[in-house]
Amino acid sequence: MEKQPKRERSRVAQREYRKRHASKFNTLKDENQRLRNALKRIEKLAQKRGGKDQELETALAEARETVGVDDSDGNAQTSTSSSSETSDPITAERTSYISGLLSSDIHLHTQALGQDVTPRLSLEKHLWTDTDRLARIFEAPSDARSYLGDGLYTFAGTLYWACTRNTVSLWETYKLNMLGRPGPPDMNPMDRLFNHTKHLSDRRFMLSLALARLEYKHKGFIDPPHGATEMVYKSVLPDLRKKMEQELADKGQGLEWWKTPREVEHHLMKYLEPSEVDELQALIEGRGSQAVLAKYKPLVEMMIEEFVCFPDGPRWNLLYVAMAVGSWRSDHPKPSEMGVEVSEAIGV
Repeated sequence: MEKQPKRERSRVAQREYRKRHASKFNTLKDENQRLRNALKRIEKLAQKRGGKDQELETALAEARETVGVDDSDGNAQTSTSSSSETSDPITAERTSYISGLLSSDIHLHTQALGQDVTPRLSLEKHLWTDTDRLARIFEAPSDARSYLGDGLYTFAGTLYWACTRNTVSLWETYKLNMLGRPGPPDMNPMDRLFNHTKHLSDRRFMLSLALARLEYKHKGFIDPPHGATEMVYKSVLPDLRKKMEQELADKGQGLEWWKTPREVEHHLMKYLEPSEVDELQALIEGRGSQAVLAKYKPLVEMMIEEFVCFPDGPRWNLLYVAMAVGSWRSDHPKPSEMGVEVSEAIGV
């Protein structure tokens, strides 16, 4: 009987949460559109002439004002660019390429994520770093559904969304590593996520799925092109899942070898005392102390560093889960073993 009011409060909080972030997203989109317009103007002028004139200076000032950079900083950057122009000229083609990277879906979306100030990210935020619209999808992605609503304020939810963000972050790192290099970077940070199977070779497609889930979490719906990707994904999901399961079975590793965020949470709870369950929940809800954050942050970081992508979200090898939790528990003994009072553990 007590669970119903809690669920209702969670739904109301989630609805208000989506409204706030839809507003923030629209504001961010408008600001970025102004930036893109300013950059386009600079590109056109740069293509016409290499020297500075009043019109070009005005365009640069407009860009600095849009980005929020002081004129002194902008002049310093302009001076630096001019002095190094002979040794490393920036052609119009390369300028356009860099601008394209800065205005990409991924960059804009991670900027939007940076605006997230909800209490639930109190643990997650310490672990990190538009396109045309057609139709919206209001149904939550099947794999993300368990980590929304009541599932958002859980350790499993923290892992799921932190790993989803990390997927986008790794892709950004890969793109930035490509800047100024004649070939691919020495190591692709995305390899760890997908090299465990041959059936997740379309990495751009998988990235779009990650963005779709983050978009739904923040706005309560998915816009194309991520919406279109989601519809395609639903149609290929059964076959993809079947192929991956067969591949893993051939390797002697069934799905039971790979643990979901919910299963990782279940394993962790077996090693926590009641007071620790309470302090972890308080941390997830934004009520934790710095000491509690310092205690659980290493564990979450270990999990983020070793997850791999599956059709239903991030998973971990069961041996790694046992090792990570065991190592963390060894470094952070139980309160009862240290004589710590319950109220002290929670930070009251």
